[in-house]
Amino acid sequence: GTSNDGDLYTVTYDGNLCSFGKNGIMEKWVSLHSTAYSIEIGTDFIVVGCADGLVRIFQTKTLKYIGTLPLPAPLLAVGSAANKSNELNEGNKDSEFKPVKPVYPAALCVKIDISDTYVTVMYANRQLTTWNVSSIGTEEPNIVNSHLYHSGCIWDVNIPAASAARMHSINNGNSVHF
Repeated sequence: GTSNDGDLYTVTYDGNLCSFGKNGIMEKWVSLHSTAYSIEIGTDFIVVGCADGLVRIFQTKTLKYIGTLPLPAPLLAVGSAANKSNELNEGNKDSEFKPVKPVYPAALCVKIDISDTYVTVMYANRQLTTWNVSSIGTEEPNIVNSHLYHSGCIWDVNIPAASAARMHSINNGNSVHF
């Protein structure tokens, strides 16, 4: 994405956020410590969607780390307690309960509104969540809206500036409007 001052920002699959100046030379970079899938450039913030439900927020121009959004609800992993209880009920004495690390869906699409107040995230499990990030860095972001699933494909998320705080509404079952 490109910022208002003409700098170009990009993410690499292996997890680097890079800043290129107007001359095309990479001036700054920072490791995301995760695979990156999406990027959105706001006025003051850069939002990056990553694997394992991570959404990282940085300052534009400096790439200073601001914060990470809370993780979404975990996915049910193979070998989880729910799956193990079925094996135990079937009398499989060889199965042993082992705690499983939670698995989170990737943040495939991120959008930030023009005032850098709301971040909307589309996760790989089709969960759509809008966060209020107006005071990130001093307070934990809070959920404004959340839909835990969507039955069809989602190709893009747009946040109209004048209506970002309104509830989502579904039009003809095919699209979500703010």
